[in-house]
Amino acid sequence: MTDIGPGTLVRVSGFERQALSALWDAYASDIDFCYLTFKGIYERSGLPLNRVRRAVRGLARKRLAEFGKGLSTEDGDFFGSGYRLTEEGAAVFRDLVADPPKELVDG
Repeated sequence: MTDIGPGTLVRVSGFERQALSALWDAYASDIDFCYLTFKGIYERSGLPLNRVRRAVRGLARKRLAEFGKGLSTEDGDFFGSGYRLTEEGAAVFRDLVADPPKELVDG
């Protein structure tokens, strides 16, 4: 569990950690436009696509990721919809990297 604020702990599953890592890659490379589609998260995380959907929607329910629709690229091309990390999601990812769960360190 990770503390995301006063009195707030959040549990992040292994699949959610992998999706969080993929979203972090996008967030860290371009904080202004860091939305990824399910396919983009799938390609970066290595998770099966059905697991990506469940993991990302779980992160969104926990307010660690947010959904955006009607997105376009810098060139003005229609991008569709996708997810990005929230500030809370970025903080949770930093926490997981700084203090990884014991099963990830020992395993």
